[in-house]
Amino acid sequence: MKLHFLGTGTSIGVPQMGCQCYVCRSADPRDKRSRCSALLETDVDPETGRTRLILIDCGPDFRQQMLRFLASHPEDGVLPYLHRSGVETSTEQAKAAGYFASRHYDYALPAIDAVLVTHEHYDHVGGLDDLRPFSVLQTVKICAEPNVAASIRRNLFYCFKERPYPGAPHLTMHEIRIGTDNGGEDDSFNIGHTRVTPIRVFHGKLPMVGFRIENMAYITDMTTMPDFEMQKLEGVDTLVVNALRIEPHPTHQSLAEAIAFAQRVGARQTYFIHMSHGAWRQEDSEQKLPENIHFAFDGLTIEI
Repeated sequence: MKLHFLGTGTSIGVPQMGCQCYVCRSADPRDKRSRCSALLETDVDPETGRTRLILIDCGPDFRQQMLRFLASHPEDGVLPYLHRSGVETSTEQAKAAGYFASRHYDYALPAIDAVLVTHEHYDHVGGLDDLRPFSVLQTVKICAEPNVAASIRRNLFYCFKERPYPGAPHLTMHEIRIGTDNGGEDDSFNIGHTRVTPIRVFHGKLPMVGFRIENMAYITDMTTMPDFEMQKLEGVDTLVVNALRIEPHPTHQSLAEAIAFAQRVGARQTYFIHMSHGAWRQEDSEQKLPENIHFAFDGLTIEI
């Protein structure tokens, strides 16, 4: 598998507008951080003969992130691009599918199979409407807890009506539940042949979700994790987790807390995300962090 970091910054991004600190003034492009999101490229699915793409969170920078990703990952037979010819559908067929008229141009985009949503804050869901061009090719499944699903349905009501607004993204909702919250039922689910296990974490007092995906775990915006959830991280090879800043914060891990958590998990490699300008510059992190712990940065791709 491969993980593509689309965005690695906090809700306000880096640089913070108007700030003159040494991080915000950095000329290193790795210190320019958009809102957190990642694209997981799975191993080849034997059922389809192609890899699958799973998006983790979809914030307000998603459109710009994907434009950059597409520019650096052109169609080359590796990514699962889907195509649609502009002459494939008549106007009648297009209207029946929920569009204003048939498209008279060709489409070629990677196929996003599902979006895993960690929580309902805007910096993690504000780009869902920008899934519109991807849903031209196939319906996109949104995976979220029931309360988060309700928030998305309320804010994107035009996508989930019985007769959706023409031109709205074609989305379906898959509600996920965490076994420790619902009597211990198995809470894992599959996207294709890829196993996903939700993990209960807390963002201050707000319950939210981290995800274990095969041998990788992705956790953002966390302050604490209940001890009984730690078993879900046993044997994880790659850990992605938030590290907001040097100073303590009431609803996010500090760098020291993130390092301690990473060492407790003991993954082979750990990458920090959701950094603010209160964290180190990328160059500094390479000198100060333990050997197997790194700052991720926008545009980084790692093998899992």
